[in-house]
Amino acid sequence: MEPPYNTTNTPNPALGYVDDVGFISRSNRELSTMASKTDSFMEASGMQIKHKKCGILHGQRSGNNWKRDAKTGDTQVLIQNARIPMYERNQPYTYLGYKVNIENSSNFGQVRTLITEFKETMTNINSSVLPTSAKLSAVNVMCMSKLNFYFPNLCFTEKNLTEIEDEIVRHARHWLNLNKSSTRHFLFTPKSAGGVGLISPRVMYYAKRLSFYLSVLNSDDPNVRETARSSLALHLNKRKAIPVENEDDRCSFAGYAINDKGNISKQSKVNWPKSGWVNLFEMCKRQRISLFKKGDLFVCEMTIDEEISMTFNSPNNFYTVLKQQLLQRHETQFKAKQSQGRVTREAGNVNHRLSAAYLNNHKITDNLRAFVARSRLQTLQCDSLMSLYYPTAYNKSCKICHHPSETASHVLNGCTKFQRLYQQRHNRIVDILYNKIKDNNLCNETLKDTVLKPQMFNGQTDVFTHTHTKPDITVIDRQNKHVLLVEVSTPFDAHIPKCYQGKFDKYFPLSLEINHIGYRSEVIVIIIGSLGIVHNKVTSGLIKAGLSKNNAKATAKYCSISAIIGSYKVWKMRCKYYYNLSSN
Repeated sequence: MEPPYNTTNTPNPALGYVDDVGFISRSNRELSTMASKTDSFMEASGMQIKHKKCGILHGQRSGNNWKRDAKTGDTQVLIQNARIPMYERNQPYTYLGYKVNIENSSNFGQVRTLITEFKETMTNINSSVLPTSAKLSAVNVMCMSKLNFYFPNLCFTEKNLTEIEDEIVRHARHWLNLNKSSTRHFLFTPKSAGGVGLISPRVMYYAKRLSFYLSVLNSDDPNVRETARSSLALHLNKRKAIPVENEDDRCSFAGYAINDKGNISKQSKVNWPKSGWVNLFEMCKRQRISLFKKGDLFVCEMTIDEEISMTFNSPNNFYTVLKQQLLQRHETQFKAKQSQGRVTREAGNVNHRLSAAYLNNHKITDNLRAFVARSRLQTLQCDSLMSLYYPTAYNKSCKICHHPSETASHVLNGCTKFQRLYQQRHNRIVDILYNKIKDNNLCNETLKDTVLKPQMFNGQTDVFTHTHTKPDITVIDRQNKHVLLVEVSTPFDAHIPKCYQGKFDKYFPLSLEINHIGYRSEVIVIIIGSLGIVHNKVTSGLIKAGLSKNNAKATAKYCSISAIIGSYKVWKMRCKYYYNLSSN
C-alpha cells in the first residue's frame, strides 16, 4: 500500500495473483474506502464476487505483541450487498492450498498436517499389492510431488525433513529387504549414478526454498520485489542487525554483517519470533551459500570446492545447479562406503540407466529385486559378512569349495561348484544376442561359438597363429569384406573395466590376422555384470552389429535382467547347499 493512503487514489493499491486480488490497509476507514471503490468497479464491469472464497484477515499490534482486546474484529465490509467473512488472527485462510493467517502461525500446523498425510500415503502404498518397483515410483509420484508444491512457501525444520526422510528410508529398506545398516545414500542417489532414485526431501526443500527466495528478491514484478526487500530489511533492522558498507561483501548476509561465529551480528537483546529471513540465513549457512547484493540484484554464491565457486542471480539456474550439487553429495557419500559402495565405485565406464532395469521392470519378482539391491551393496548373508557380526559362530571361508573368503563375488562368479550355472548364465545372454544380431543381418553370415579359420576368409593357411579363434558371435559380410567379432562376458560387476580390456586384448590379435587376409574386422565386447550392470559400450556395440538404437537399449536391459536371473539361481543353489550341509 502507498503510505499515506489517499482516499481519492484510483485504482486501489493491490497485490494481484492471477485472477485474485489482495488489499492491505491500516485502518477500518481505509478498508471501507477500498471496498466501496471495488464495489463501484464490479458494478461497472458486470463482474461478480464469490464471497465464500473471500476473507478479511485482521489483528492489532501493541508493541511486539498482539493486542488481546483488539477492535478490528468489529469491522464489517460489504461488497455487492454481501458481507465479507472475517478471520481471527489465529484462524487460517486457505489460498491455493496454503493456509495463512495474519499472525503467521499457521505454518507449524500445516507442516504437521502434511507430514501426517505423507505418512498415511506411505502406509497405503506399503499395504498395496503393487510390486516393489511400483511402490518406489509411487513414493516419488504420490508422496513427494505434493511436498514439492509446498516446499517453496512453507518452513520445514531440519527435524521435519529428517522425519520425512526416515519414513522413506524405513519403507524402502523393508521393500528391498535391506537391513538398518544399509546406507540411505544408496536410496537417494539417482538411478543414473547407480542408486535407487528416490527423491530426497532435504535436497528438494533446499533447492526449491532457496531458489524461491532468490526469485522474489529479484522478481520482475516491482511490487513483489520491493515487498520482499522491505520485508528483509524490516526483519533484520528490528533485530538491530549491523549493515555493511559494501553490499557486495561476500562475508555478509544480504548486506548485513556476520560475526566471528558465523551468525548475524545484531545488537538487539529481544528474543524475536522466528523469521523466514533468519531461516533463510541458517539454510545458506548450512549449504555454504553467500547471499549479497551486486548492483541492483541479489546474488547467491555457491562454493563448489576450495577453488571453484559459482554466482547466480537467476533462480532457475540456481535451482538446477544446487539440486545437482546436493545429489552429487549423496552419490559421493554412497561411493565412499568401503564395502557397500565398492560395486558402484569400481564398476567404471558403465551405463547406470540401463543397469537400473531391475527397478523399472514390474514383471520380475520382489525377491529378485531385493537380491540385486543387497548384492550391489554387498550385504548378502555370505559367511565373510556374517563372520564380522558373529565371529564365534561363522567362519568366513566357503564351505562348498573351501575358498578362504566367501564373498558375493566368490559365490556369483568364483565358486568351482557352480561353474555349470555360470556357463548357463553366459550362454543364455549369448543366445539372446545371437538371435537379435542374426535377425538384423539377414544378408550376412552369422555364426555362434564357431572356430574361425583362414579358409573362411579366402586365406591360404589352415589355422590362425593366434590361439583364441572362437568368439561367441561372428558376423561376416562377404560383399563388403567386413567381419564383426562379438565376445560376451558376465564378470562380477566390480571387475567390469578390467574384464572389458582383457576381452578386447584377447581377440585383437585375431582381428589383425583377419585384416591381413583382406577383410576389415572389428572387435565388439559385450560386458553384462553378474548383477546386471551394463558396460557403456554395449549399446554402441549392438548398433554396430545392425540393431537400431532403441532395439539396442531394450536388448541391453533384457540381457541385464537375464544375468540377474542367472545369478539368483546361483545364490539359491548356494543356499540349498548350505542347508543340506547344516542338516547333515
